[in-house]
Amino acid sequence: AANSPGGFLRTMDTLEEFQLLEEEQVEGEEPGPLFTYCTALMDSVPLYSPVPEDQSFECIAAALRANRTDTIAQWIASKHPTLSHRTAELLLCSCQCRGRCDCESGTLAIAVYREIDDHTMIVHSLARQGALYRALDHAKSQKLGNDALMFLLSKLPSVDLAALLVLEEEFNIGEVLECLVVNHNDSVFIGLLKLLDDNNDLRTALVSDSSHDGINWTTFSDMCASLGEEKIAEDIQAFAITNDAIASAAASLTED
Repeated sequence: AANSPGGFLRTMDTLEEFQLLEEEQVEGEEPGPLFTYCTALMDSVPLYSPVPEDQSFECIAAALRANRTDTIAQWIASKHPTLSHRTAELLLCSCQCRGRCDCESGTLAIAVYREIDDHTMIVHSLARQGALYRALDHAKSQKLGNDALMFLLSKLPSVDLAALLVLEEEFNIGEVLECLVVNHNDSVFIGLLKLLDDNNDLRTALVSDSSHDGINWTTFSDMCASLGEEKIAEDIQAFAITNDAIASAAASLTED
């Protein structure tokens, strides 16, 4: 079927026939008829054309069920399947990692996102693997902008990422803290502040802040106090009072 004259049997209907055979397969029998057909389909691409998206998705799904991520890697490297977001999502869903991703499925998902030029998801996938510097470098190389990195923080919050944004990328600490609070990431919120305080970077970050006027510094201070970080709470409150005083003075000068 995979090598039929003119490729007239290289269709979704044929693949579905093999899916039916797969359902009848005796348990423990390997390789299954579907995976065998998919392998033949992919291997014969040089004689025909890349496998269409719908069949590619089913072939990759079959390979995942057969625990053949090595075969999927070969297919992708050879550019035999037609890749899509649906395929990348399938690979991500097969990832069983808790916390930092170090599995082959996650790496394959990145390869798919690279092929389809989804740079936002490349950044997210790299961050899931703990490759934060690579994630940020890729975001900058593709000019994704600060909003994309703040969105990354909202989806994959961590003290390390938040600290990189403040210390390396010079994000306003107020806006980073606001993102964490809005998304109920209290542990990362206090973890970031403690890290900055321990490294004597907190006051510098506060003084350098130029966040928008809507930042509620009093809320941040109250949260720190409720979590037992009185010193940090006092530093933030002192900054808030100073900030308000400067704003009031600037407003008075403008009126005059």
